[in-house]
Amino acid sequence: AKAKADGVEGVIIRLGYGWGNNADKKAQRNISECKRFGIPFGIYWYSYADTPSIAKEEGAGVVAKLKRFGVRASDLAYPVYYDLEKWTWKGRQPPTDPNVYNDIVNNWYGALQSAGYKNLGVYSYTSYLQGPLKHADIYAKTTWVAQYGARMGFDSFPTNSRGWQYTSSGKVGGI
Repeated sequence: AKAKADGVEGVIIRLGYGWGNNADKKAQRNISECKRFGIPFGIYWYSYADTPSIAKEEGAGVVAKLKRFGVRASDLAYPVYYDLEKWTWKGRQPPTDPNVYNDIVNNWYGALQSAGYKNLGVYSYTSYLQGPLKHADIYAKTTWVAQYGARMGFDSFPTNSRGWQYTSSGKVGGI
């Protein structure tokens, strides 16, 4: 209620990360509260995939959690985003080849699309998009970009429907 009173018009909720049972501890509550107060929402999933097969597992995990939390495709006002960033994990390395990343994205997309979730997108930050994610097919799916500062450095959005994360700080009542 406080978030809505503070003028929140929509949110993107972190569902979780990686593969397996890595749901965000607050995801279910955040989803329930958005539904209860009529706040439009979307979802994001932070990826640790370094192969297409792991991406498929991540996608299956997203579908399982969405179903467990009672989120139908029709509940989502905003996309389910695949959050691709340079991660660190002992003994593993994120891909550096855009073609490998494209296969990763396609496998994740396939897992969600086959379960009926069609409103999907890629999220990342400008320098990663201009490096390991520099692929026309990934750019065609990228609709939310982090670029801190006064200017957006990524200009390859597929449509005018897009999100720009320009800060990582801020406070909203009730959150």
